[in-house]
Amino acid sequence: MTKLTKIMSASAMIAVSCLVSSCATKAKVTVPTAPELTAAEAALVEKVYKSYKSVTKEDFESIKRVAETGNHKAMRCLANMYASGIGTGKNQPKAHQWYEKMYQCGDSFGAYVLGTYYELGHGVTKNYAKAYEWYSKVKEGQPYYKSSMLRIAGLYRLGDSSLKKNQDESDEYTQIVREIADDGDISTQAMLGIMFFKGGGGPAINKKEGVYWLERASDSGNKWAIESLLKIYYHGDGDKAFADLDKCFELIKDNDVSMEDFAKLFHGNRRKDAIDWYNKMKQ
Repeated sequence: MTKLTKIMSASAMIAVSCLVSSCATKAKVTVPTAPELTAAEAALVEKVYKSYKSVTKEDFESIKRVAETGNHKAMRCLANMYASGIGTGKNQPKAHQWYEKMYQCGDSFGAYVLGTYYELGHGVTKNYAKAYEWYSKVKEGQPYYKSSMLRIAGLYRLGDSSLKKNQDESDEYTQIVREIADDGDISTQAMLGIMFFKGGGGPAINKKEGVYWLERASDSGNKWAIESLLKIYYHGDGDKAFADLDKCFELIKDNDVSMEDFAKLFHGNRRKDAIDWYNKMKQ
């Protein structure tokens, strides 16, 4: 995808050894293979990687030793254990350190997690600019690429002032997310619909396109899209030009929306009017 090259012009991540301090440098080096694990070590890593239930302090220490040899699965386990306090006390700075090591050693999950840390203020001060920076490190073709693009689009929707310097790229990211939605990702279709209809820090408002994406998502049963369309069809949700009571009732029938679920979408007198209309249409 050529757009990504334009958007993310930073140099491609250099694969380097996780075992030495040169891991964080720009120099190109050959990545040494992590030492082969014993059968017991391999079994433990697989067990913890699949489930953190019943993890002991001894398991934690063993995972830590394996992670320090550069084993990617063990590194991920260790970072998650520090983050959640599994087998050890919670230690967000240590978790942050190991997620960053994962990224430096070629695991895009590390960059994605650090993006969420800064976006949500998890163990660090909330900082959308830093969240953007970490999400942008996940390249096309890597795991968590799609999730990172959606997160970036969401950051633009929030409209934080720290992202203004990147605002000219918002349309580029929106187009990437459009392509993800067009490939059939239902939750992305719903998110795009809301972004275009309601606005925010992301793309310019385009209510017609917003309805288009919401309709696609609702056709697949996405609850968020269905509820959004019900409000739009019932009273326009801020733009009466999009109100269509016939479509509203069809959507209710097609998705078996109860009176209670329909009514909770509205407040005050509008809720009472919605209940009266619903009951009348059901007769």
